[in-house]
Amino acid sequence: MNTSLVIQSLFLLLSTVVALLIVLVIWRFAERSSPLKLFNITPVAYRLLVDNMEEGIIVLNEQNRVVSINQAAIKIMPRPTEQLIGQRIGTVWPELAHRINGSSDKLFELEPAEPEQPYHEICASPLCDRRGNVEGQLLTIRDITVRKERELLQQDMTRSMVHDLRAPISNSLFALEMLKTAVSAFVSPDDRILLDMTYTNTQQTLQLVNQILDIHRLESGKIPLSLSRVPLAAIIQDVLTAQQIRAAKKNIHIQCTLPPDLPPAWADTALLTRVLQNLLDNAIKYSPRGGTVHITAQATFCETNTAVQQLLISITDEGPGIPHTLQQRIFEKYITGEDANSGSGLGLPFCQTVLAAHGERIWVNSIPGGGATFTFTLAAPA
Repeated sequence: MNTSLVIQSLFLLLSTVVALLIVLVIWRFAERSSPLKLFNITPVAYRLLVDNMEEGIIVLNEQNRVVSINQAAIKIMPRPTEQLIGQRIGTVWPELAHRINGSSDKLFELEPAEPEQPYHEICASPLCDRRGNVEGQLLTIRDITVRKERELLQQDMTRSMVHDLRAPISNSLFALEMLKTAVSAFVSPDDRILLDMTYTNTQQTLQLVNQILDIHRLESGKIPLSLSRVPLAAIIQDVLTAQQIRAAKKNIHIQCTLPPDLPPAWADTALLTRVLQNLLDNAIKYSPRGGTVHITAQATFCETNTAVQQLLISITDEGPGIPHTLQQRIFEKYITGEDANSGSGLGLPFCQTVLAAHGERIWVNSIPGGGATFTFTLAAPA
């Protein structure tokens, strides 16, 4: 029995010695196999994986200098240079540097600086240390030229079709207006209701067509802005007067609070009027019968430059509010709520596009069941 224990102990000791010798040999091999050391195989595999990716990968440090870049990203660079590591991204790709410095968007599209260059989709992800401190960012770049060309072709076809619809609808509206005048004296009340309903629906269809065309023009920059000093208080009062009949039908009270020293706005009068009309129309539509719509305007200072004055205009309704899941997409085209009163989904995108053309912004604050407040900014002339 004792002999068996001795043999087992000797075998265990021998196994331990052999294991130590194996570890020593591996360690010596790792030291002598420079630069491809055994314990550096993982970084080498990572490098091969990144270099074989179709997407471009760029790693930037806190100073936006390139610390790592794969082969796909090198080919994408619009300003190729022999040495990219250590270069500021603004030196080799100014358009990309401008977007990542001036925007908090994690995913965005980068249009080509020249017609022959491709479109790119950029995904920016922060790189943090173990304590959560941002040490740089990872940029993933994908060529989306084929997709963008397809989208642009679809937009051109849609715009052409909508444009062709406007002429026959306008002619039908004119004919209905003439018919209403010609037969108003001898048509029955039921026929008058049908005629008025047809006229109203045709008029709304024409407005929808014009909205689609205006959004396309604004997005492509084909509607020039006629900027001037706009008496904001007077425009708000004009819009309120035009909406009084609709508000009276629902017994809605419109409360307008404007300071007596409200400065003018620097804007396009016609487009600003349509923005206010859209927002007030929505507020009346979604407010309950007998409710109140609040309109406020105030002068404040720009958040990014306290020396520049700007105007904040807000329109608040007492409607059902906007779900949180919809608030982030409410300004996208054709996005509507589940309410039966939801329109075409073009009014708010039109407002957002107009204000973006002015270099301003619009946002919504809403609690489901507690109404919604739409606020937008305007520049005040110096």
